[in-house]
Amino acid sequence: MFCTRCGRELRTGVTLCGQCGTVVAVARPPMIQTWGQVMPPSTPLTPGQGFLRVTGILYIVFSGVVLFFFAIMLAIMEFWLPYVGGGALTQGAWIVQSVIGILQTFYRIFIGIMGVANCKKAYRAGLLLVLGIGDIALMLASTMFAVIYMGFYNYMSGFSWFTALLGLTLPTLYIIGAVKNKANQNKDLRGM
Repeated sequence: MFCTRCGRELRTGVTLCGQCGTVVAVARPPMIQTWGQVMPPSTPLTPGQGFLRVTGILYIVFSGVVLFFFAIMLAIMEFWLPYVGGGALTQGAWIVQSVIGILQTFYRIFIGIMGVANCKKAYRAGLLLVLGIGDIALMLASTMFAVIYMGFYNYMSGFSWFTALLGLTLPTLYIIGAVKNKANQNKDLRGM
């Protein structure tokens, strides 16, 4: 960097020329003011970070909707449960399946929060990968439980297969984001 008045070479970060006293403008990134705080502009998201942030938000939104419907279903359970048929074993299976679904939904809210909070932290990619794989494992276990107690034909005849397929989409995208984030971390480490 050089002084604009006398042409003397200046060290980086100097704001005043030592020879002629001219104030030297130092280029700074523009500042963004939000909520009363001045913050530097954010860096754009890498593909892995974007995958994790978007799927994390989708996890939270969809899980909130599912919890709302579970609350309605549990509130009216005593009215519709006698019509399920199949006796106490099937009714008990519906109750167990509902409890498993609620626990899985809370797990998915946790996954979503972790994805959004840690999308820019490449060192957390391994943990997020494990959480995504855990969600797939829970989905498969829940599906197997439903098939065992409802029977394969009854399970596949409804929209349950569609729900299971949709339930595997988000964790798959989440895992892709974690893997891409892990690759970004490895690039950063090789560049050091």
